[in-house]
Amino acid sequence: MGESGGSGAASGEVAPFAYALHRSGVNANRWMWLAMLCSSPMHGAGGQSPPPMGSLRGTVYDSVHARPLGLAAVQLVNASDRSRARVVVADGLGRFTVDSLEPGAWLLAAVHPVLDSLGVDQLTVGVIVKARGATQATIAVPSSRAIIANACGPLTVDEGAGFVFGVLRDATPAHAPRTGVVRASWRAMRLQGNRVDRALQAVEAMADAQGRYALCGVPLEQNLELQASHNADSTGFIQLVVPARGISRLDVVIGSARRDLLIEKPIGADSVNPSDSTLASDSLSVVELEVLRGSGRVTGTILGNGGQPLANARVALWESGQEARTDDIGRFSLDSLPTGSYSLDIRAVGYEPRREAVTLLEQSTATVTIALTKLAALDTIKVKALREATIGREMVGFEDRRRIGFGRFLGPDEIERLNPMRTLDLFRAMPGIRAVTSTRGDIVLLRGTCRPAVFVDRIPLPADESIDQSIGVTNIKAIEVYNSAILSPPEFRGPCGSIVIWTGPRTR
Repeated sequence: MGESGGSGAASGEVAPFAYALHRSGVNANRWMWLAMLCSSPMHGAGGQSPPPMGSLRGTVYDSVHARPLGLAAVQLVNASDRSRARVVVADGLGRFTVDSLEPGAWLLAAVHPVLDSLGVDQLTVGVIVKARGATQATIAVPSSRAIIANACGPLTVDEGAGFVFGVLRDATPAHAPRTGVVRASWRAMRLQGNRVDRALQAVEAMADAQGRYALCGVPLEQNLELQASHNADSTGFIQLVVPARGISRLDVVIGSARRDLLIEKPIGADSVNPSDSTLASDSLSVVELEVLRGSGRVTGTILGNGGQPLANARVALWESGQEARTDDIGRFSLDSLPTGSYSLDIRAVGYEPRREAVTLLEQSTATVTIALTKLAALDTIKVKALREATIGREMVGFEDRRRIGFGRFLGPDEIERLNPMRTLDLFRAMPGIRAVTSTRGDIVLLRGTCRPAVFVDRIPLPADESIDQSIGVTNIKAIEVYNSAILSPPEFRGPCGSIVIWTGPRTR
């Protein structure tokens, strides 16, 4: 890409530089300081023969992704005269050419959106251009280890750890930076005697006055849950997986919300005689949920197999207590949502559940398109063998009830595959069950507003206790759910259904 070919070297004007940035995908306003360096054309002193000129040939390379950095904006500035500058755009293979350069010392810089995603503001190297001939130069993005060491310190570099960084902002249209605390948590395997448990681990970081934060020492290729807070305001739980290269950027938005009391009555409750105490005495009584609401709105499309619109998929934002079903062409809409960064929970029969981060701003509508992955068929014989090997004597009858099939069941193998962060995640994975995140505690409901009886290792759990807060997910070995009193086993019977939880290690 030479000046007469595809490189398009520009000098002496701001407009060509802005065009070069536009071609490379960089926000021109952010880098206008570079444009000021292009304000004076280069020429020899009047009346003197121009000195022999040289040229520069080079490549911009991304060491993190092990590939050329195509379409990067490349700038040269004369080391002794900053008014002398040139700008070109590298081709798709990261190659660039600049002809007719005065011999001597030059500063070579590259700008590209990928650098933002890696936390690298700009790449700059020095080069000595020789007269008559081509000088070779390479601009390389530092390695992942170098970037992590620079952000977190050399002692924190570990083959199995990375870092998450980004900017914390406000949900108002101004989108101003905010200070606050950003926290990432995950389940880590830990050897306890002769068994392996999953313990909750977390790291925290403070966002500075510019909203910048960095979370160091997070695991790679594993589900993280990230949440940011500032005083009483906070985001939802956002799921994130740091790739093998060890670096991930996530900009987070903290908004506002009001707390609304959502009162749900069972079907037909209005027609029941108030003097009849039967309804009030069982789990079909009125359910009160305190949920988060606001001015946020999201619309979108859910895609299924082959990228086709998926009808009747369920889309929910847990903290709001709201959900929607997609129509015949896969569209959905949710409004009156809290603003800020949250996660949408998407589920459909035959597809893997998915959680997708969404940013809800004031006075605007977020639009998303989400593709679900077809659920893989399981090897029934292998699963059954693993289950029977790990159930243990304390769960006598679990397999018998599972074979009869009157309820829904999750054994140790299924729970391990789900790798849940919280207890409520296990119930969200089961069809026909409504798991609601409320500010007063998480609640599991059956048949609309049926609050089931809960048994933990055969012992009834008090009706006012939250399952999620009472039982740590790492202690759960298996679950049985019965949607009605008729289907419930006699020893686990509740007025409108029951949940039976077995605790203990999932592996021996």
